[in-house]
Amino acid sequence: MEFDWEKKYNIGIETIDNEHRLFLSLIKKLKNAKGPEEENLAFDELIRYIRYHFTSEETLMDFHNYSQIEIHKLAHLKFLDKITTFQSGIEMGAYIYEELLDFLGQWFISHSTKMDKHFSKELNGIKKNTGSSFDDFLIEEGIYDEVVQTPIKESC
Repeated sequence: MEFDWEKKYNIGIETIDNEHRLFLSLIKKLKNAKGPEEENLAFDELIRYIRYHFTSEETLMDFHNYSQIEIHKLAHLKFLDKITTFQSGIEMGAYIYEELLDFLGQWFISHSTKMDKHFSKELNGIKKNTGSSFDDFLIEEGIYDEVVQTPIKESC
């Protein structure tokens, strides 16, 4: 994956779209980093930005009383748990940047084009009162198990 912005990543909420552009550019920066020092700095910057972005996104969802905010927060927690696992591996000397980049790319595409778009649709009144549940939406998108059923590891 090249980590370049594509129209399909737009969710229709300018603030989040702009943050997603920066998210992708930081992943690309990590991909293009030369050597362990640059990689570690780029990864640390990305982690800080991810935390900022998730807080920003969840604050916006809370402000607009998004009906699925708890499930969305759970998806963010699971992502952060996985990122922490990568970070621990890297700190212990494992070279797992290719695996990390694959995970980041797949997660970004899945999360932004499915879960974040659901928020956008609800915010803009498109998905409201359709009679289908959010569980149905997650199943339709093929991400129900990933979001709802995968347990979060306990922190030490």
